[in-house]
Amino acid sequence: MIKRWLGVLVIVAGLLGLPAAEEIKLAWDLDVLAVGADALGRGGAYLGEDNSGQYVFQNYSFLGKYTAPRVALTAFKLMGEIDYLSAAYSQDNFAFGLLTLQESGGYMRDHLNRLLGSKINYGDTTVYVAYGFQQDWWGVGARLKYHSKHFTVLNTSAQGAALDFSSSYQYSPVWSFGLECKNLLATPLSWSDGEQEKFPLVVSLGSRFYPFYNFSLYTDIALQDSDPLWRIGSSYKAGEQVTLRVGFNQVYGLLGSSHTKHFRFVAGLGLQLWGGHLDYAYNPGDDIQNTLTHYFTLSYYFAEPSKPSASRAKERQ
Repeated sequence: MIKRWLGVLVIVAGLLGLPAAEEIKLAWDLDVLAVGADALGRGGAYLGEDNSGQYVFQNYSFLGKYTAPRVALTAFKLMGEIDYLSAAYSQDNFAFGLLTLQESGGYMRDHLNRLLGSKINYGDTTVYVAYGFQQDWWGVGARLKYHSKHFTVLNTSAQGAALDFSSSYQYSPVWSFGLECKNLLATPLSWSDGEQEKFPLVVSLGSRFYPFYNFSLYTDIALQDSDPLWRIGSSYKAGEQVTLRVGFNQVYGLLGSSHTKHFRFVAGLGLQLWGGHLDYAYNPGDDIQNTLTHYFTLSYYFAEPSKPSASRAKERQ
């Protein structure tokens, strides 16, 4: 049972793009799972996107550009083992978020398969608070994260906090750029048994190129210890209510060398009606049986952003 639980965590590390060789020293950061189905459907790229249902999980430096309140929920079961839920709320220059992951591995048993009475549970919860400011063509933002984890097998728990920074710049009518520094300032993740882990500094750069009002190309690159991971994707608005997305994200291999990387194809679909948005992403886990994951994000905008004018659309073309 313990081996099965540990195997699930190793798979999660692969899906998150973390080198397995560093899992003992570095705290696992689940932010990459929280970006939502819209971003995941275009390869996980989001830094250049100014309109989001969950700014707290994407580029929060765009907060304040669209001031109407909006809420979002994302839920799925990862690999049939782990229950995942995120919630986000944005209004004016502030955004709030909650990310929780719960895994139950059954009960402890001895070598004769007899119950020992202890239930195996792992919980990982992060609370987010973000602030963003927009001025003309640029914006800056900060995000505070509080992490809480517990593992019942060893009866241990951990807490830690980190501060993130982001910025954005509208270079021209068809180009926008984003920058994010995760864990720019961070405390250690301190476990109750005395163990400590550190949150790694991750610097990401991204862009969005939208030559037409209904078509966009996205590229993000994340650097951790000078090791790049790419996120590349596109979105096409096929009508007033339908958006199609495809992309590739670069991840570490789940088998073999921990530093072997490959590109994984992802795709997504967005439906919009009366201020409600339903986004879906197909994001497979390679090489492990039964790891195909389907992501769903449900969001609601209390007031839709204004559409680009005809002159603006023509200018983009």
